Amino acid sequence: MGKSRTTTGVPSCVRCGYCCNKSICGYGEDDGHGRCWFLTKDDPDIGTYKCTRRDKIMEKEAGSSIPMFDYYCSSSVFNDVRDDVIRKRKMWDTSIPVEVAINMAKEDKHLTWYEIIRNYFSKEKDEV
Repeated sequence: MGKSRTTTGVPSCVRCGYCCNKSICGYGEDDGHGRCWFLTKDDPDIGTYKCTRRDKIMEKEAGSSIPMFDYYCSSSVFNDVRDDVIRKRKMWDTSIPVEVAINMAKEDKHLTWYEIIRNYFSKEKDEV
């Protein structure tokens, strides 16, 4: 599977939360379970995270040659969490007819958008 990369060829951050779930940065605080208190799910369907202290950290890190956010991925090798986010984003980037999505949502009101897309493409595969 192709990796997302910055213009320098370094794998880019996809906000999978892997590094922040493994180790708390100097700005973070332990939530009592070894995870950062300020790390929250951004998009549960795709699996992305966000730091609720991001703006404050960006102010402090302004002018840094290696910013803390959105620059590179420090854990891109053998990172299934990152690969899963990339795979789901590719799925989201594909379009399905709106009326099909609406009908699928009417059939099952508890489906997430990710599940609608997944179901649509799995049905399409079966028909080929």
